[in-house]
Amino acid sequence: MRRGFRLMLAFAAVTWISCAGAIAQGRPAPTPVWELLGETRVGFNVDRDVISVGQPDSFYRNRSYDRLRLTADRGEVKVLSLRVRYINGFEEVLPLDRSVRPGASVILELPGRRSYIAQVELTYKAEGTSSIFDTWLKPRMRVFGLNSRVGLTSVEEGVPANWQLLGGKTVSFRGDRDVIRLTRDEGWYKTRSFSGLHFVVSDGHVMLEDIRIVYINGYAETIGVGRGLRAGSALAVDLRGERSYLRQIEMRYRLQPGGAPRGLVKVYGEGRTP
Repeated sequence: MRRGFRLMLAFAAVTWISCAGAIAQGRPAPTPVWELLGETRVGFNVDRDVISVGQPDSFYRNRSYDRLRLTADRGEVKVLSLRVRYINGFEEVLPLDRSVRPGASVILELPGRRSYIAQVELTYKAEGTSSIFDTWLKPRMRVFGLNSRVGLTSVEEGVPANWQLLGGKTVSFRGDRDVIRLTRDEGWYKTRSFSGLHFVVSDGHVMLEDIRIVYINGYAETIGVGRGLRAGSALAVDLRGERSYLRQIEMRYRLQPGGAPRGLVKVYGEGRTP
């Protein structure tokens, strides 16, 4: 561990522990969703490149990155060090000195789920000998952030008992923006506390572009998804702090070809009902 980072050499073990905890709570374990932050081409001399995320503050309000993943393709890359800069000017440096082979990854943990990443600076070089062909087809390094607010899961064996159906919509090929309105009185909310939402596809193959959650007090948050969901799969969204006063849930999506002639998306709230 150096300057707040820990190199995740046993990521499979961590994933298994996470899954075991979710199963113990009686719900499917979400699969982590990685978002591409940027990519660069790597030369055969020691180089320093900067990946700028370049997003406004509003982009980060609905993201919480707790890991970074470095992947290589088209050749092996030797990563000497990595520097993460945050919007507030704070920096963290990790000397890596690790080789990443094509198709392999190095995963780094960000303590405290720091979201406001402004830049990722890499010091690296391509491994092997350089030729005219290698110079033209340089290895590529890609940097992903793990967005802990969303995850993918399966519900083919049914939904858990602590999920409450909030509504459902049918999806067409032309692309829609549909709204599920919760017209409940205040007494209904007092006995419910939702820690998350689950968008379950029961028919078709649906491309879910984004969702917008509006609360009774007028606060709204939009979460970019950009994921294809097939029948029997679901998208899990963390509500951060068991928020219960939901007014409406908006979904922007479309039905993708190759599946059923119609799609159906149901939205569940995960929580406890006394």
